[in-house]
Amino acid sequence: MNKAQSNILAVVLMSGIAIVIVSAVLVWGKPLIDKSSDKISMQNIINTLQNVDEKIVYVASNTGSQRLRVDVSGLSEIYLDEADNSIVFRSITRMPLVGSVEWVPLNTYELPDEKETLTINTTSTACTCGSTCGLDYSGLCSSCTGEIKHGTATINTTATSVHVCTTNGVEYNRICFNTTQGVIPTLNCYGENGLWLQDSVNYRIIYVDRTSGNEAVLEGAEVENIGIQGRDVPGIIAGRLTPAQDLYEVRLRLKYRGLEDENGMINRIRLSCGVNCFYSSSKTTFMKLTYNSTRTMDTISETYIKVEFE
Repeated sequence: MNKAQSNILAVVLMSGIAIVIVSAVLVWGKPLIDKSSDKISMQNIINTLQNVDEKIVYVASNTGSQRLRVDVSGLSEIYLDEADNSIVFRSITRMPLVGSVEWVPLNTYELPDEKETLTINTTSTACTCGSTCGLDYSGLCSSCTGEIKHGTATINTTATSVHVCTTNGVEYNRICFNTTQGVIPTLNCYGENGLWLQDSVNYRIIYVDRTSGNEAVLEGAEVENIGIQGRDVPGIIAGRLTPAQDLYEVRLRLKYRGLEDENGMINRIRLSCGVNCFYSSSKTTFMKLTYNSTRTMDTISETYIKVEFE
């Protein structure tokens, strides 16, 4: 083989090796590039929502209006959810940039709403199984032994009679609800983690005092997590993830909750829709925030801010 042929062969080999290396970099490096790009995009969205929050709080305090630039890039959309009192940014990403399918706070330690918790005192004794309990109680607990405990509570404005008993003769493990006065319940009986549907709300039994039967705890509907003015933030940025085939749907929202001042007054920012409250494009848009009104009733003061995309 002469020198010229050797040089040609060397060039071919080097080109082949280079192609293999570049291909490997693309295969292994592309997910890292995608992830980096998605992270930058998500951070930009968070920065945008923080900027929106600052403008809204300013307008609520000083009236007038503010206008700011919003970059909606890629497979994204931004809109006002008036019923939820929030501004939502929805984006499709290649990587799971939020580590939860439930809402998680991103700018503070808590969410703007929380599950209502109801503690029911059941220290009274309704009757003793096999002795003073009549046939009306027979549907409460099979193999009933010992005392059936009793208490009352107002659950979602409904007066409710609550009974706690045992089905195994060892521990209190069953709770029954009755919303009809004078009638002993034979239905609506559950164990721990059971769900009781009442007034369109699913109440979960999260605790029954197994030893004495003197207490039960329910988890109900989501309620506003009212903060303390001067300590907590009114606008909370939170995110959640929904897997969608090979991609991920990420939602980031800026939601407002009430803050209670030292006089017991709850001050709340309310978002209302202007002319256009939805934007979906790969271009930059402008958001206009305008003071509308402040309405006060009893111990609640609400400041309305009109939101629209131009």
